[in-house]
Amino acid sequence: MALIKGTTLVDECKVDNSDNPIIVSLFIGFGQPAFIEIKLGQVMIAEYNNRNDPPSTEIGTNKSVVGQKLRITVRVEDKNENSDESSVGLTIEGVPTTLNHKLIWQITPSGGTAQYLIDIFFGF
Repeated sequence: MALIKGTTLVDECKVDNSDNPIIVSLFIGFGQPAFIEIKLGQVMIAEYNNRNDPPSTEIGTNKSVVGQKLRITVRVEDKNENSDESSVGLTIEGVPTTLNHKLIWQITPSGGTAQYLIDIFFGF
């Protein structure tokens, strides 16, 4: 079994009382495959296996996500022979202020796996 290392992000995302849809986009760096789970509360919203950049995902409306936690788990496999770096970019749109984050991790040993855990809490 490969050694798994990674990083965690916890943040808050302000929403309003509108019916505007919230769109989550993930960007997996360096052309590497990733296994991705997106959950809102206890509900699985999307799951992608062996994907680089998954399609953008609508998770609900501003009004419907208040008080909920978005949990995104990403496991990136180091398949790029030119670099041991991995990265996950996150954009959340449709909220009053777009949220952007980029997480980077050096995968060692080469060929290993990095795990990213992202928790976003929605509130007014």
